[in-house]
Amino acid sequence: SASLTGRSMVAFRLEIACELQRRQMLAMPVGQLPFEHIVQFLTDRDIARLSATNRHYHVACRDPIKGKLLVPHIAHGGTSSVSFGRAAKVVNRVCLPSIQSLKLDARKPGAHGLLSALSRLRPGSVPNVRTLRVNCAAEKEHFVDDLVDLCTKVFAPDQLESLHISGLRSFDTLCAILRAHSMSLRTVRADYFVAGHETTFEQEALPVMPRLTSLALDVADVTEISATLALDILNAIERPEEVQRLYLPHVEISGDSDAVSAVAKALSRFTTLKQLVLRFAFMPVSVKELVKMRQVDLRHLPAVCISDHFIVAMERWAPWWPGISEVWEKEDSITGLSVFQEQIDFEALGTSAAREWLKLSHEEKQIWEEEIAPMLKGLYSEPQTRSQPEPPRRGRDDQCAAAT
Repeated sequence: SASLTGRSMVAFRLEIACELQRRQMLAMPVGQLPFEHIVQFLTDRDIARLSATNRHYHVACRDPIKGKLLVPHIAHGGTSSVSFGRAAKVVNRVCLPSIQSLKLDARKPGAHGLLSALSRLRPGSVPNVRTLRVNCAAEKEHFVDDLVDLCTKVFAPDQLESLHISGLRSFDTLCAILRAHSMSLRTVRADYFVAGHETTFEQEALPVMPRLTSLALDVADVTEISATLALDILNAIERPEEVQRLYLPHVEISGDSDAVSAVAKALSRFTTLKQLVLRFAFMPVSVKELVKMRQVDLRHLPAVCISDHFIVAMERWAPWWPGISEVWEKEDSITGLSVFQEQIDFEALGTSAAREWLKLSHEEKQIWEEEIAPMLKGLYSEPQTRSQPEPPRRGRDDQCAAAT
């Protein structure tokens, strides 16, 4: 009897502990709730409470037909310590068509399990995934093989709209995924991509993506792309007025003078850019055309740096530049002429700022004095509101430094 009472007490305490744990999880802030990790442990009552008390997961209830959980967003990574097998089991409890976005980190075993299970599904099993964010951790184990299978075999062709992928070593892997969704992708970002022995993007390897609104290829090594291919990619974009980002700091555009000039001129189609970073082997464009580009095409952006081999234009001060107070010690020293001198590297172009300033018309000087300089003052007076600098990346030092 005493033994039975003892067992009952232990069972009772375990039940209390489990209930407390469930309540703690249900009370967690939205951003910290590891929902996809605890799916298999939730009871129907937990699901009801979660849906009723947490707006973000209001739709996380059971499919009335199949009885599976509706989970629109799965983020597996960060501090997660869920095992390979446990994460893989989640797939069986989720209503697959309900998934809209996936975030996976190869540094966590649970992400391997989840991706492995997803990559073995039938084609078309997850038809509504539109956003995919993946850290491949330099292609750890079989993670990338499963990723390619998921993107090219399980996902329907042209299904993804947003792709953010990092930690890749193979350019072919990136291109295989891009080609599978080239007609639907709107935002593409590849970070810390290691080119290895590949120093040139082969013609037609990088697909054209007509719906693009943001393209960022931040490779670790400088890799060449022909001006013809770059021009094809830019001209194929159907709505250039919607493009906000063209960020290719280490992708060097090279080719004959006519093709490179055509790339520079094609930028005039992109009228609402918030970030433009392009590198050229050499830009055979006249000083007059570069000044016009700054005054007309990039007129709406305050932070600009143009030389004979790069164009950088941003709505915020570039985090890898010297601080704005190091370029202009005082806000009132920001004038049209001083900005004109700093933002275009006239010395590299074989001339001087003073000489080119005298060539400007009165109306052009007013653009610098009354529009561009005040925008810089806005950045100067609000340095604390700028976004946090991105982590330093290899090879950025020579990318673009403010002229001094």
